[in-house]
Amino acid sequence: MAILTSTSNSGWSLLQKAQSITATCSENADAQAAIVLAYSALEAFVSQLEWLARRETDLPKMQELAVFLMALEDIRAQLKRKLDAIMVTLTSKRANWGGTPFQDLAHLKLLRDWCVHPKPVVGNTAKDVADSCEARFFVERSLIDESVLGHHVTWDNVVFVKPVAEWACETVRAVIAHVLDQLPISDAATRARLSWQRAV
Repeated sequence: MAILTSTSNSGWSLLQKAQSITATCSENADAQAAIVLAYSALEAFVSQLEWLARRETDLPKMQELAVFLMALEDIRAQLKRKLDAIMVTLTSKRANWGGTPFQDLAHLKLLRDWCVHPKPVVGNTAKDVADSCEARFFVERSLIDESVLGHHVTWDNVVFVKPVAEWACETVRAVIAHVLDQLPISDAATRARLSWQRAV
């Protein structure tokens, strides 16, 4: 019987592939693929962090982190809860979902959900798309041009574009770098930093 194994660099490989797709992005499907892969890379990073923390037997904080993450995985908790657990364990504060990089991550999760659980339209008119909070989010960050909003009645033609795919990869890199900065000095932290140094 074949056994599926996980490699320590699977998350990095996913992020690398997302960046590669983004570099040559020429259609909506490319941007969607990059967004899904980037988000999946972050999920893989959190899983790797749990695996590394379990092996860090000399640091109570890392053992506590491993216990939290294993318990959250057992109940199939969403990534947001896992990141909150990581931040509470390492900094005594939850992730700041109103500031960077976590605010961007909340928008990335919504985009990822749109990719894998598609909705046909935001509204019935181009005005509905232009008025949607997600379209506004990307206009405010100069990732999409406001002038395109009046020409589409579906969000996929508006937000699944190369600049948004680039932003997705950058958001994931920023979250990973932020988490790595919070890790105590330990073998696990060193291994995590070494395996992600090419990405962040």
